[in-house]
Amino acid sequence: MVELVVQRLEGDWPLATLSAKPTLRERERPLATLSAKPTLRERERNLFCSRYPALMGSIVGIFTATDKHLDRNLLLRMRNAITYSGSDHSYLEITPEDGVALAHVPLIRRDLRTDSYQPMWNSNHTRVVVFSGAIFNCLEIRDELETLGFHVQPNSDTEVLLKGYEAWGTEVVDKLNGTFAFAIWDRSVGKLWLARDRFGEQPLYYFFDEVHSTFIFASELKAILEHPVVSKAVDPQGLQSYLVFGYVPAPLSLVKGVKKLQAAHSLIIEAGKTPELYCYWQLKQVATLQSAPEAEIRDNLRSRFELAVKRRLDRNSHLSPAALLSGGLDSTLVVGMMSKLLKEPVHTFSTAFEIGSVDAEIWNTNPNQCNSDADVAKAVSAHFGTKHSQLIISGRQDLIGTLRRCVRNFGEPHSNQINVTMILLAEWLKEQGIAVVMTGDGSDAIFGGEPRHQLDMQISLLQKLPRWLRNLAYANRNKWPLKDNFNPTAFRRVDLAPLTVERLNTWFTYSKVEFNHLLQGEYATDTGVIDSIYQDLLKRLLSNNHITSNQDALLYMDLKLDIEESNRMRAYKTSTPAGLASLTPFLDYQFVEYAMSIPFARKVGWQKDKQLLRETFSDLLPKVVEKRKKYGWRSPFGSWLKDYLWQDVCGLIQTLPETGIFTPEVCNLIQDYQPANSRQLWSLLTFAIWHQEFME
Repeated sequence: MVELVVQRLEGDWPLATLSAKPTLRERERPLATLSAKPTLRERERNLFCSRYPALMGSIVGIFTATDKHLDRNLLLRMRNAITYSGSDHSYLEITPEDGVALAHVPLIRRDLRTDSYQPMWNSNHTRVVVFSGAIFNCLEIRDELETLGFHVQPNSDTEVLLKGYEAWGTEVVDKLNGTFAFAIWDRSVGKLWLARDRFGEQPLYYFFDEVHSTFIFASELKAILEHPVVSKAVDPQGLQSYLVFGYVPAPLSLVKGVKKLQAAHSLIIEAGKTPELYCYWQLKQVATLQSAPEAEIRDNLRSRFELAVKRRLDRNSHLSPAALLSGGLDSTLVVGMMSKLLKEPVHTFSTAFEIGSVDAEIWNTNPNQCNSDADVAKAVSAHFGTKHSQLIISGRQDLIGTLRRCVRNFGEPHSNQINVTMILLAEWLKEQGIAVVMTGDGSDAIFGGEPRHQLDMQISLLQKLPRWLRNLAYANRNKWPLKDNFNPTAFRRVDLAPLTVERLNTWFTYSKVEFNHLLQGEYATDTGVIDSIYQDLLKRLLSNNHITSNQDALLYMDLKLDIEESNRMRAYKTSTPAGLASLTPFLDYQFVEYAMSIPFARKVGWQKDKQLLRETFSDLLPKVVEKRKKYGWRSPFGSWLKDYLWQDVCGLIQTLPETGIFTPEVCNLIQDYQPANSRQLWSLLTFAIWHQEFME
């Protein structure tokens, strides 16, 4: 294990206790068993959650006309591929007469009442559902259902979904505010219906084999790989996308034939027919509030954000309130609003890195830059009176082992180095008995918090100047009073037209030319997949909006790619194996709809990122955060690669040509390696581990 040091700043605290011992009833279904006796912390944590339906979890299913594909052992293998140590109860449902098999793996111990199990049937046994996630407006939908004559037990997201389907059919998805992936088999009409939440917080993969008329789906790719109809072959378009983005955006995957259900999409399939896809929601009011009064915008933002935080707190009121606190603007606002709404102190957690003398070379201008937020987090904790703990990570032990565990948990490569930090953090939170944690994720893509947003604003400014004046400004750029706030890259990109793929793609790992030098055979063929992804997103944006600002389009692209396809998958796949649910109030869809209707120019200042957000919530911001510039959540893994595990890295990279996918030239990256450019090598390292773990 990577060496971990825990600093508890407020001392130990007891977990809350239940007021009454819950009644447990065992159901006559096969249960997964734990190989080891749970720790005291785990027993306390399970005791909490035994009284309430668990959040999140994973689902698996098969719909087929071929009896052999409904084999119970096959479904067990698929289920077991995503059964983690925190999931000590999971259940199967096989109905050969329908050609349907379903399984559910709860994140943590579920309410053991007989009527709360999944797969859950309706009263007349005509419809059954498997559901993963949380419906934050569950009580509101329950009240509406009861006015229609339905009886729904309290705190049952799954039953609300099932009876909502009986009341409104597939339109029930329009009423859901939450994170979800689910499948409903409706035997009365012979249809299987799947849907995924608006921002892809719950993943859902599927594979359709036309030859055997077999449709399989699962929350994770590795469960689908257990099915014999799926061949273990790397998809060229998926690989090209991975090398460009550092992840594989939906609907692509890294395995031939396997697709991801896109966020805000549903899928319906009938026996013997091809699956039909539907988009049930998209942003239709982007940058429309051109003339609304500033005070009105701030009031609406504030009320919607407060409601988003409150809904998540209310749905988890039986658990100790917890949040990740980096010391940045977004996590500070989440903790600040939680503290305002709660009478009890919030439990906050942060990370820091042990930086040795060798590590410091890459941070020579500021050796503690990767810990820039750690001290600020302590100050924010003191300001709000939270119970704060800090996890200090050192890279001197088994970093490669941790990375392998990370790749196994993901089930597919994802090249962000911070994944290792997140998985260690999630495992540590599990040891503390934490089941649900709030984060500040999503804000940057909505309010213009990334450096590339400021850069693009500068490009637009330069484009308003005549060419001779731009040339003069560039020649004298080092004499400007604001030279430290102006990015020279703006001059290099000034000729790019707005609302084009070339202008919007600002954050690639490898260019198309670069990855074609690394790949061979069918994998090196440029299919234009990257351009088509951007063009499709741009077409969807412009079809419902009158956008002229490249910055508004850039925020939309970041929301659809960086948040939906990368950030949310990273959060799910690092937290779920540890039995942890990660909640993001900034991604409450009603809040996002309003925030995205505010034009970029009203959200970002000339030299101040997220200026509107700062001004709207100025009363919640400690001075140490209010005027502090963004650093980002960085790590020293780039130098750790060379310092602590270079031999392992070289060995893994040298296996890539043996796959038949990469050219021998890929090994040159080892010789040319610079810690400051570690992202490229890290992406290949992660792929090499994934290929060994799942494809060989």
